[in-house]
Amino acid sequence: MGFKLKLFGIIFIICLALSVSAAVNLTNGYTGTGLGVDIKYPGKWTGSITVDTQMMQINGNGNTSYTVSGPGRSIDVEVIKTDGLEDSLILSLLVDGDVVDSDKIYGPTGEAMVITNIGV
Repeated sequence: MGFKLKLFGIIFIICLALSVSAAVNLTNGYTGTGLGVDIKYPGKWTGSITVDTQMMQINGNGNTSYTVSGPGRSIDVEVIKTDGLEDSLILSLLVDGDVVDSDKIYGPTGEAMVITNIGV
């Protein structure tokens, strides 16, 4: 019984360390290096950025960009319009300033989504 308890304790500590070290950071603005998300739209929008299993809610009004940093193997970005304007919404995923995936919403409603497997 003692060995199993020690083994469980070691596994628990390893899992805890991995979950703490796997935090992904999202900051406003994109400097052109690393991974970035760019949203071009003059109106109001809402969405989420998910890196591996960590989801972060995003909301905005107007053009916005984010820098995504930390470990990760996949990113899923979803954005929807919340104001019904006819203007197009363009969602782009960037790596070192280059667009690697993008989507566009035409018309007053819809969802833009990019999903990419990449080292973050």
